Amino acid sequence: MQIFTEKPLIEFIEKHPKMRVAIQDWAEKIKKAEWLCIDDVTTEFDNVEIKDRQTAIFHYNIGEKQINITIMFIGKFVYVRKLGINVQTRAESNLFELCRVQPLITSEASN
Repeated sequence: MQIFTEKPLIEFIEKHPKMRVAIQDWAEKIKKAEWLCIDDVTTEFDNVEIKDRQTAIFHYNIGEKQINITIMFIGKFVYVRKLGINVQTRAESNLFELCRVQPLITSEASN
């Protein structure tokens, strides 16, 4: 697979340097993948949620933080649509505080 643009990943790593290893690991797995359809994603990742025929959300837990990466899969290309972190608060361990999830590539921007 080919990641359409790595700029959102690089910007995310610059803002969250402790997440570098997780993001780089994810990107390398994506580049080595050879998916034919969105269902193939679940054969390589167990931490993925399929939303529709082209969209998947990856969830990575790192300590009290969870990285969420939303992608659109078209042909041999993976487009990073959203990238963000949820942080679990220590006071209320069952609640997650959304720190940052914003679209980095939208369908309007790609036209």
